[in-house]
Amino acid sequence: ANMTAAPYPADPRAASDVLANQVSHAVRWVDTLHALQISIDTFIEVGPGKTLSGLVKRTLSDVRVYSCETAEQVAAIADELA
Repeated sequence: ANMTAAPYPADPRAASDVLANQVSHAVRWVDTLHALQISIDTFIEVGPGKTLSGLVKRTLSDVRVYSCETAEQVAAIADELA
């Protein structure tokens, strides 16, 4: 959850509260990336542009970052990571 930089609560009501509050709270982008880096080392941005990939590269070290805009690029990344 971007508001807490932590996984969503397992309780559906609590998760609903977090979702509802996210629209009116700041995104904890850096904290979220650091929390994700604990369990993953590869980030893939899918869609037009490279904004999020660039932010990840500037924020984290020792991670792989890819961005892809086409089905062919997605397939190439999947092949590389296989």
